Amino acid sequence: MGSIIKRKVQDGLYWVDVPDADLRILCGCPADSIKHLAVKGLLPVVNKDGVEYQQGPNAILLSDILVQNGSLSNMAEFPAYHMFYQQGMIFPDHPNHNKRFKPLIIGKKEQVDAQMEYIYRGNYGLTCKEEFLSVRETEEFAEENLRMKLRYAPDAFFAHQGLDGTGLFGKASGTDSTGNLHQKSRGKQVQNQSRKGNGNHRPESQKKQEL
Repeated sequence: MGSIIKRKVQDGLYWVDVPDADLRILCGCPADSIKHLAVKGLLPVVNKDGVEYQQGPNAILLSDILVQNGSLSNMAEFPAYHMFYQQGMIFPDHPNHNKRFKPLIIGKKEQVDAQMEYIYRGNYGLTCKEEFLSVRETEEFAEENLRMKLRYAPDAFFAHQGLDGTGLFGKASGTDSTGNLHQKSRGKQVQNQSRKGNGNHRPESQKKQEL
């Protein structure tokens, strides 16, 4: 069995590296966790196929406790953005883009669902015409804004919100009886890329979500 490297970054924040599995887990994600990883030298710049990018966590383990010492325990937005953009995992033509292994958020269902909504809104904001109209914007502004977002949204991640294509990034996900992840969007279910399970069913109270 290969080595497992565990390192304390600060109180409530640990780094677990499993080199043989290419798995780097950020255990806990309080505010400024990416900055703390950078200070500890855990975000090295690597070069692959002539492209330089940062290496870092590719999985986030959420805390079971929402608030600790008066501060939010789970703020996964910027670690997720680091995976997407600094590590290049969201870009189809990037050397670090892996169709078989996507960034993961691991934790209790309620916490994962909340973080997925939080990350989604932070990344995309309003995502359909009805939402723009509900805040008293014009149809012309809404359509122009949505066209611009869709133009720059990589890999059709934004598309399942009522525009063309099938999205891979869901606001809220659950685990069905077969262990396959599915996504829900505005009352419609969008089947996600299924992963073959090993026969072990994860309880509904716990989940592992691909971003």
